[in-house]
Amino acid sequence: MIKTYKSDEARLKMRDILDDVTAGRESVIERYNKPIAVVVPHALWQSIKRKRKADLDAISKRMDAGEYYTLEQAEALLTQDGLLP
Repeated sequence: MIKTYKSDEARLKMRDILDDVTAGRESVIERYNKPIAVVVPHALWQSIKRKRKADLDAISKRMDAGEYYTLEQAEALLTQDGLLP
């Protein structure tokens, strides 16, 4: 279960938030009723960073090989699929 804290509450309960993260749980911190941060275990954050880097590297290689659409091509395909008017 993900716990949600208001920013003022998070300042007062940082130790509890860190205890939750140590136990493998995530916490959301809100400001003005909008989520602004998620506190996650460090290992999960590292995993997300590695996956993002691998994804960006793969995209970069595909683009270097000429595998991409121009804006006009993308708009035409989206229009053809009914996703753009």
